Amino acid sequence: MKEAPRVLYLGLQPPLEANITHYPVIAIFPLHFTVYEKERLRSSFIQAEWVLFTSKSAIDPLLRLLEGASFEGKTVFSVGKKTASALKERGIQVDQIPEEETQEGLIALFKKHPLRGRTVFCGRSSLSRNVLKKFLLDRGAIYFDPVLYETKISYDESNKPSLNDFDEVLFTSPSTVDGFVQAFAGCPLPKNLKLKAIGPVTEKRLEEVFSKC
Repeated sequence: MKEAPRVLYLGLQPPLEANITHYPVIAIFPLHFTVYEKERLRSSFIQAEWVLFTSKSAIDPLLRLLEGASFEGKTVFSVGKKTASALKERGIQVDQIPEEETQEGLIALFKKHPLRGRTVFCGRSSLSRNVLKKFLLDRGAIYFDPVLYETKISYDESNKPSLNDFDEVLFTSPSTVDGFVQAFAGCPLPKNLKLKAIGPVTEKRLEEVFSKC
C-alpha cells in the first residue's frame, strides 16, 4: 500500500490525520468593540434578512458580540461545507451553500434572488476581498459588513520544521502563502516538494508568488 504523503499544514485548524503536521503561519486577533459599536452591530444584525459567513474564523467572534441574538427568521448562507459544519456545531442552521466555495460562488447563488432593498449582514476579516460587497451594493442591497478580526502573519520561529521532512505543503488562504514566504525566507524549496492550495483564490495567490521564483 502506498504511504500517505507527509503534509505540512499552514492554516488554523488542520484535519486530524497522522500524516499532517500543523505549523500555522497566521493567527486571528478579534477586534475590540466599544459598547456603542457592539450595540450598532447587534442592531444591524437584528435588521438583516440574510446573514453570510464567508469564513469559519468569523463565527466565534460574531457570536461573542451578538450575546445570544437569535438567527430565527434569517436566511443563513455559508461559503462552504466546513464553515456550515462549524455553524451546525453551534446550533445554527445553514440554508444555502454555493457549489463553488468562494465569494464568486455566493454571487452566482445570489443572482437567483431579488436583491434591491435586501438587508444583508456579513462579519468579516480585515483582509477580506470586496468582490461580494461590490456586487451586493451594485444590485441595491443594504449591506453591513463589520470587521470582526484581523488576520496577521504569526509563526513560531523556534519550532519551525524542515521542509525536507515533507512531500506537500498545504495552503488554506492567500495569507498563508504570504506567511509561508516570510517564515521560510532563505530556505530553498526541496526539488520534489509539492505546493497545494485549497480553493481558486489561494491557488491564484500561490501562482502569483511562486511564478516569480
